Amino acid sequence: MFKLLSLILLSQSLFATDLLEVYYEALENDPTFKSAYSVFMSESQAIPTAAAALLPQLTATGLIGRVYTEVMAGRNLDVNRTYSQNQLSAQASQTLFNLKLWSLLEQARANVRAALANFNDASQSLMLRSTKAYFDVLLAQDNLTNATALRTFNKRQLEQTQERFNAGLDPITTVYQAKAAYDQSCALVISIKNDINTAEQNLTKITNLSYEKIAPLKNKSIPLIYPEPMQADTWVSTSLKQNYKLSAAKFYLEASRKNIKMQFSGHLPSFNIYGSFSETHNKVSPYNLSTSPTTNVNQFFNNIFVPAMQRNAVAGFNMSLPIFQGGLVISKTKEAEYQFQNYSNQLESVRRELIANTQITFHTIASGIEKVKADRQSLESQRVSLASIQDQYQVGTRTITDVLYAEQQYTQSKFQYSSDQYALIIQILQLKYLAGTLNVKDLEEINSWLQTKVRVGLSPHSKKVLDSLIKHHD
Repeated sequence: MFKLLSLILLSQSLFATDLLEVYYEALENDPTFKSAYSVFMSESQAIPTAAAALLPQLTATGLIGRVYTEVMAGRNLDVNRTYSQNQLSAQASQTLFNLKLWSLLEQARANVRAALANFNDASQSLMLRSTKAYFDVLLAQDNLTNATALRTFNKRQLEQTQERFNAGLDPITTVYQAKAAYDQSCALVISIKNDINTAEQNLTKITNLSYEKIAPLKNKSIPLIYPEPMQADTWVSTSLKQNYKLSAAKFYLEASRKNIKMQFSGHLPSFNIYGSFSETHNKVSPYNLSTSPTTNVNQFFNNIFVPAMQRNAVAGFNMSLPIFQGGLVISKTKEAEYQFQNYSNQLESVRRELIANTQITFHTIASGIEKVKADRQSLESQRVSLASIQDQYQVGTRTITDVLYAEQQYTQSKFQYSSDQYALIIQILQLKYLAGTLNVKDLEEINSWLQTKVRVGLSPHSKKVLDSLIKHHD
């Protein structure tokens, strides 16, 4: 029977969804990440859009229509014709020098680099959000297990105090105290069940899937690993070099600097070469010829004004120099300069926040490890203390109040231990996210702390998405 139960528990563990599976499903289904990818792909088109204005421009035009022409030049000269016209024309131009267009291209390149940095930040944020949502579910489940154990304990105490009261060993107040503790634990279980539902829905929002069971921690504990290196300043230095939010802010500042150059270039001349060609065919309906001199004159001028075929070709060099535009260039340049100051302040704000958050997260991890160690010792001490108080209550040297309080403290210690462990995991990933080094290998390491099956590889679609993500990281 024991072997059968072990096999059942093992099979449930093997089929539980682990952290990596949740992340890969989030990679495919999270709308926030997919939106970030779409934004990046959209903004990446800014470069070919800006470059298009610097490349050769060619336009072809065709026309088919009916034309009415009437020219009167005196009493005896009246050219009056309605005829069909077919026209084909082509225009070509090539920019030789236009600083405004070149500045616009440089600005587009900076904006695309910023968009790529934002996308990379979104990909790391997805790892962080997926992990937090996963462990929020585990925390709620652990809390439910501990709250259920507290309720069972309080129910047993209520039954025992009722029996002792019936036997005349305890006063009725002990029954009331035990009943109050039991009712309170029942309410706690109901509240935590709602927390589980909330946590599961938050996970579903990311993956668009529901999970019957997710893999818990092995032995309900995590390895306590200090950050490497163990110097906060080193992590800050890495963050200032590699954090994607900071990189995006730097590229936006660079784009705003190019915008100043682009607006100022409105004062400068531009040069280009151009050419055009057109060919027109006119089809005039035949008319009755006459030997009248007037008719012959009209026919002669008709042939001049409405030729059967006409070709035109033009080629040249063009220079354009804006002289005065009502102060537009000066106004736009000043506006761009103030925008540059704004982006400069935003960059400084991101930089300061990054330094502070990296320092805080590093020290939070160090203190978090010590706190988990203290939690483990406290948990054992609370367990021993509870057992001792229960024994003393049985022999009459302790009251039911002492027992209920000790059990409540023991349960609170279990709540705190679970919370501190999962918070430490998130802080470890948060530090790497701030440093810009968070990747799938970090999730694989944490996944190895779970009771999960051996992974043999990804689905073809997941691998394709992940490969695309890694390529964008590079």
